[in-house]
Amino acid sequence: GVTGNQQLQSDVASRLSFYLATSTGWDEAMVRNLLLASLGAGQFGIFIPAGCDRDHAVELARGLRSMFRKPFEINGRDIMVSVSGGIALAPDDGDTPELLLQNASMALNEILRASKKGFQFFSPRLQRLAVGRARFEQELRDAVSADAFHPVFQPKIDLMTNEIVGVEALARWQHEKGRMISPGTFVPLAEELGLIDEIGFQIMQQSCKAAAAWNAAGMGVSVAVNVSPQQFDRPDFAYKVSQALQVSQLPSHLLELEITETMAVTNPDRVTRVMGPLRAMGIKLAVDDFGTGHANLSLLTEIPFDIFKIDRQFVTKLEDDPQAPAIVEMILSMAKTLGLKTVAEGIETEGQAAFLRERNCSLGQGFLYSRGLLDHEFRTLLSGWPANRRKMQATG
Repeated sequence: GVTGNQQLQSDVASRLSFYLATSTGWDEAMVRNLLLASLGAGQFGIFIPAGCDRDHAVELARGLRSMFRKPFEINGRDIMVSVSGGIALAPDDGDTPELLLQNASMALNEILRASKKGFQFFSPRLQRLAVGRARFEQELRDAVSADAFHPVFQPKIDLMTNEIVGVEALARWQHEKGRMISPGTFVPLAEELGLIDEIGFQIMQQSCKAAAAWNAAGMGVSVAVNVSPQQFDRPDFAYKVSQALQVSQLPSHLLELEITETMAVTNPDRVTRVMGPLRAMGIKLAVDDFGTGHANLSLLTEIPFDIFKIDRQFVTKLEDDPQAPAIVEMILSMAKTLGLKTVAEGIETEGQAAFLRERNCSLGQGFLYSRGLLDHEFRTLLSGWPANRRKMQATG
């Protein structure tokens, strides 16, 4: 039988053919020389051998967008199809069908990468972007092979005692040119290329090694490591975590794993199944970015969490957004009901810290206390705490 996708592909092709044959208003020679080809995976190519200029291409793009506003009926259901396209014109954009198709695809990919809809002409700028992106992709792949990703550690402070009791490990890319690249630059591409899980495990191994060395030196602070969806979905995830502990000799109660609220509610059964044995070893589980997703209390009570992390977007607005305090108070109340610890991210002012302390938030982290620090920087901070903090406040 014909699947829904096959039927839709066929119907789209039929509608395209009908439009090109009857609705362009172009002269007969241009219409006769049109070539429509399926490029697979819901993509089609329209090749016009002669007589097509920029105005014709714009007219065609508008017509195609208008044509797709009407839904397709598949198995009794109306299906809406959005249309996007890349346009390349000879001779400026290529003098062979192969080169024109390549450059039109480049223009299309730019639209899709930006999650936009519509049509875009190829341009030399896109060529430069593509070359730069290809170079960046290769640099990223090389960096993964060379273990060039390292953690920096942002301290977590007990809001009641003002002691440093833990850190969050934040990934950084030590680029071969010497500069440190932040996650916002490389994480989206690493996710797109399927490299984020390898980077995540590199950060986990190095973080466990650092925390084990601190513990051996009498500085027993916990380390929290972020876990990506791709990383958590790997069948060998639990093994990789236990292997990192075994190799580093880090006591398991000093390791925390952070997953996002969205990850937790997307597949709560897997979270419970995977984390059960790890929590039995003493590893803690934190739900990151809490309050930004769509989790409900009944669902969260079924997932074995130990810690709620209050997202920085609520903490930074505590003093100037009338809704933020109510949201934070609700999260703290929910955590108290469930018997969970709470960590507030993004604390920048004493006022924010005081608000959280008065409402019994467990821990805080943010620029008020420290930025992310390299291993040796964190050791220095920890050995002089809280005198170091007083010094920073005096000079800050």
